[in-house]
Amino acid sequence: MKIEQRLWTKDSGWNCRQPLPTGMSPDLVFVFGATALLEGELLQEVKRQYPSAYICGCSTAGEIADGQVLDDSLATTALAFEHSEVRASETNVRGPADSFAAGQTLVSALPADGLGPVNTT
Repeated sequence: MKIEQRLWTKDSGWNCRQPLPTGMSPDLVFVFGATALLEGELLQEVKRQYPSAYICGCSTAGEIADGQVLDDSLATTALAFEHSEVRASETNVRGPADSFAAGQTLVSALPADGLGPVNTT
């Protein structure tokens, strides 16, 4: 697995903390940031930067990067897997009472082909 980390701040713009090796495309990107930034153009930039990756994340009350807690920033971690495949599903949850049914919906939407048991030992 290879990792690329980027951080956006109002003062510096985008800063790539750790780039992926040339020619590697990430499979999965985690995005954490202020709600206003996730609803704006910056999230679209992330999608353009990683067009073939599954992008997931959430808003935060502060982003952590290089041992600092920041506000009004956007932090991304892009993962490129050498031998794994990312599969995803999504559903809406209206409240806590919907949680169990949402979990069932998520699991049933994932294709089982190629999945194997998890070794927990």
